[in-house]
Amino acid sequence: MSFVRPLQCLFALATALAAKEAPFPVRCGSGETCPEAVGMWVQPIPKGRMPDQCTGFLVERDLVLTNHHCLPKDARHAHASCAGSRFYVPRIGAVPPDSTGCREVVALSPTSERLDEPDWALVRLERPLERTPLVLDRSGVQDLDTLHAWVAEPDWVSIAARNLPAAEIRSVACVASRRTNVFRESESRADFTDPLSRKIPLASCPTWKGNSGSPALERRPDGTWAVRAVLDRSASTDALRHAIHHGGFPLLDTAVGDFAYATNTACIPWPATHPTPAACLQDSSPEALAAVRRREKEEVDSAIRSWIRPVAGLHLEGRVLQAGVWPHFAKVVGDRRPAPDAFVVPLPACGHLPADSSWNTDLLSLRFGYDRDLRWTFRMARDDSLFPIHARCKGPEGVRICQFEGTFAAGPAALRTDTLSRCPDRVASSPAR
Repeated sequence: MSFVRPLQCLFALATALAAKEAPFPVRCGSGETCPEAVGMWVQPIPKGRMPDQCTGFLVERDLVLTNHHCLPKDARHAHASCAGSRFYVPRIGAVPPDSTGCREVVALSPTSERLDEPDWALVRLERPLERTPLVLDRSGVQDLDTLHAWVAEPDWVSIAARNLPAAEIRSVACVASRRTNVFRESESRADFTDPLSRKIPLASCPTWKGNSGSPALERRPDGTWAVRAVLDRSASTDALRHAIHHGGFPLLDTAVGDFAYATNTACIPWPATHPTPAACLQDSSPEALAAVRRREKEEVDSAIRSWIRPVAGLHLEGRVLQAGVWPHFAKVVGDRRPAPDAFVVPLPACGHLPADSSWNTDLLSLRFGYDRDLRWTFRMARDDSLFPIHARCKGPEGVRICQFEGTFAAGPAALRTDTLSRCPDRVASSPAR
């Protein structure tokens, strides 16, 4: 029996399938409600190479915002021709898919190389697209705001099979994390804490190649959506490992999350009449940084307060024993692993204590470091042993002055002296930094 004819039929079928018109190269993801303005940006495709794709979005019917690094190298200056690049938008309901070429670069950021510098480009299309543009919001982004990035996710299977651009528009929820400390370079002094800083660190943000130029939207108080940032790159695993290793980050979690960078739309000077906020022009904001430190300390204080009140009543003060501050800290730490950075000892108000009394209390241990999103934070845990305390008080009932002593493995040591009578309900905490 001959196999020639079946092989000929198979070859003919493969040829027919290859010759069949390719589907439109970008589509809205299944179950997504894609904005009309978001599409796939494609650079000119060199012969024999895979297409270089990004994401872009309409800010006017004939203007697309994307990243500086998404432009061809010879088009990275104002008024340059961007002929050969193309913008594709998918079918959205009854609105048909469309595409058009690029005419010129209108404006762009000075560079795209540094992580602390904006990375954006505004390009004019060959013709307007009948789509509703997105609105830029320049009010800034607060720490822990959730941004919804609409990305053109490359369809790598289709790209490999046809060597043609292909993508699916989908949404990714990211969290603005201004306390994430990995977003630094040796020559940069940027702290990214100000709501109007040029760049925004994004945590829990799984974005990859091809997602550059995506609009990151946030719902405004009136219920409408607006672009607060433009995604410009993801943080590679190697870069994270290098930063963690060389920065000496004490990690509290074993896993590290996904990170990305975004350019703050507040710092995109378009149109030219838009004034650039002062925070966009500086590397650091002392006021914003000080506010972050205050919030970090308030979080620690609040956590301690919440712990000690249910333990022994409302009239307690959390005395923090900390390495470098309390001389006997090494005695209480002992061989505990992992070693805490501080202990909290709940002490009663001394006004009505007996002249001489002893009791056992729980200790609360604190460890400071970076969580999976590389935000400076802390972990609290109840120590597994009771801590003996002895109090000696002088003076009449209600106006006593007390001295507290704790018993450690190495012997007794004073916890505090001259605790005032009628002690207010307050909490001392370890410095957050």
